[in-house]
Amino acid sequence: MKKNSMRIVSLLIVTIYCCCLFAQASFTPRTSAPSLNDPYYTKPINPYSNHNGIGNCAWYAFGRAHEILGYAPSFSGNASLWWNYRDSYAGFGDEPRVGAIAVWDGIGASASGHVAVVEAVEGDQITISESSYNGVSYTGTYWGNRTYSEEYMRSSLSYRGCPLYLLGYIYLIDEADETEIEHVHTFSAYREKTHPHIGYDLCTGCGLRLDTASEVFDADCTECRELLISEQMEHFIEVNTYESGLFKDVSDSEWYTEGISQAYELGLMQGIGNSFFSVDGTVTLAETVAMAARLHSIYHTGTAEFESASTWYAPYVFYARKSGIITDLYEDYTQPATRAQFAEILSNALPGNALFEINPVESNAIPDVAHTMQCAEAIYQLYRAGILTGSDEKGTFFPASTIRRSEAATIITRMACPEKRKSISLRFHISNLRTQALAQLMQRPQYIIHTKLNIA
Repeated sequence: MKKNSMRIVSLLIVTIYCCCLFAQASFTPRTSAPSLNDPYYTKPINPYSNHNGIGNCAWYAFGRAHEILGYAPSFSGNASLWWNYRDSYAGFGDEPRVGAIAVWDGIGASASGHVAVVEAVEGDQITISESSYNGVSYTGTYWGNRTYSEEYMRSSLSYRGCPLYLLGYIYLIDEADETEIEHVHTFSAYREKTHPHIGYDLCTGCGLRLDTASEVFDADCTECRELLISEQMEHFIEVNTYESGLFKDVSDSEWYTEGISQAYELGLMQGIGNSFFSVDGTVTLAETVAMAARLHSIYHTGTAEFESASTWYAPYVFYARKSGIITDLYEDYTQPATRAQFAEILSNALPGNALFEINPVESNAIPDVAHTMQCAEAIYQLYRAGILTGSDEKGTFFPASTIRRSEAATIITRMACPEKRKSISLRFHISNLRTQALAQLMQRPQYIIHTKLNIA
């Protein structure tokens, strides 16, 4: 009897699983508002549902994604944070596809962002279904199918006068599942195991191979990594000319002069106006994000061209959100950045293979940075890469302190120029534990320290 019960339970599980798979086989556009009794749109299945059973854009998109996927999606948080989950589904990109989640980011009143579901794509016209942000009802004005051009989707939506920026589309289903069409071949991309890894396409159905005659990068290949680093780092070239006296507050004999001149020449930092650099000025979150965005853009594209905006740092923030440099939302980008925040954001600007390890730095070896501390992974990565060295011979970091523009210039130059990186060796000492415990306390927002340090 017990064995029969086990077989029945197993059969039910297999049946449910198969039903979920078949539920994804085709896509049916939604052209009308969902019922408030639909379990996809109510608690406990939909965590965004309020006591009236209705909600905002995330509430609707979560329920619609559940319908499309056949299972509950993993999205959580404000709408703009859904972009952090882009690797959890069939893919993501800038191309609109039916069944995809469109994700917008914003600043100010629109900081929570927006999400909608792509129901149809005809040429450059995109039809989405959506619910309004803070909508008291999803009918009429608050829910609907709306059709926009691709350009309008990218740059013309706003909320309460604050622009929304399209981060991209999260593809919930494979492109082949969007419509029921017959496929002669289903190709997957492969590469040869040995360097230079010639790529080829292989049909998973019949085994047909089509050579692409192109070399494919393999992250596990030492030769590929070395080649990539040398090629990508060559993108950092002089785009500005620095001359003595360019900035009134930068003399030729200070320790930071070389860092400032090179950061300026590479187009990574600028002055604050009136021929001043503000060497002792405190770096803000906005400036930190701008530096990281420039680093990332130059490394990957060779240029750092960003459009101007009424809020000067908005294009940098949107770029950083889209490219994964920042995954958190900051209430005020004009606030000073802590050294811990600075390190975490900057470490995301370059790939891991460009921040290769040159220094032996043991876990918990930095006196005031425990390996369990938030941002510790980024800080230790930059120490081991020779980009950070600490503020004394012990390697003390002061994670809760602010950072000066002169220090930032030195650090960002080391990121762009591997030959400028420093050699250090730090070992763990038991006395670090007490210092690290105090540092974790001081990392709380109310303890942010404004101090002058001597070295990055």
